[in-house]
Amino acid sequence: MAKELGKDARLYLQHMDIHLKSFEMEQTMESQVIQSGQYAQDFDDFDILTANGSFNLSAYLFDDYKKTYAGTAEALDQFFFDQQIDSAGAVVSVPSVLTFSNKDAMTDGDWALITQGFAQMQIAPNKDGLVPLRVQVRETGPISVGQFLRIEDIGNLIQAEVDNGATIDFGAAPPVRTKLRATLHVLDVVVNSGTFTDATIRIESGVATPIVSPTTRHTFTASADKDQQYADITISTNDRYWRATAVGGSGTFDINLKVAVALAIS
Repeated sequence: MAKELGKDARLYLQHMDIHLKSFEMEQTMESQVIQSGQYAQDFDDFDILTANGSFNLSAYLFDDYKKTYAGTAEALDQFFFDQQIDSAGAVVSVPSVLTFSNKDAMTDGDWALITQGFAQMQIAPNKDGLVPLRVQVRETGPISVGQFLRIEDIGNLIQAEVDNGATIDFGAAPPVRTKLRATLHVLDVVVNSGTFTDATIRIESGVATPIVSPTTRHTFTASADKDQQYADITISTNDRYWRATAVGGSGTFDINLKVAVALAIS
């Protein structure tokens, strides 16, 4: 059992980048609770339960949470309503992609928790400069602990250009790794010129660093601004080093691509 106290946390949900207020976290692997703790002023509960495949989060957002990377306002509560609940109030059967960090300012290689599942979200009115948020994800795929592979605003990506991400060391491998799970959040696409058609994010691995002859393990294709994808595939490798490579698509364009990519391998 371990406890951690911090001032901030981060939640990537669908295409949104949500900054959370301070938290206190407890980790108990033996009881099947990966993370549990108390968040913000009113000590709301936070649990990630692997036994029944649910993710429950109560936290606080800063009151400027509606600001996106493009600097324009987006109603987060309306986003949740449109994506998750129909006009009759029923949950829409579209899995949400979720990546969680126990700190706000992450770098490539930092701890990440990733999953997907059917989600319900509630946002309450502003309270003393903070906005209460509750997220419940049920009937999820596996809840996996991994690392952030790439968190970056990739500037001036053009047609067919290859932009390699940083090489991340996932540690000495067992005889063979057989499972790859990954999340992609396309947070923003700014078109500097031309017409954006598509871009790909390749998850690559190698036996040494720098990665000279990479093996592509999975390819995400992003064809729209504000996209999100989840991968759960079988692999067979003992590669130790991994990276996320962005590749410009077939259109003639110059874009800035804001992404968050996380990876769990076992």
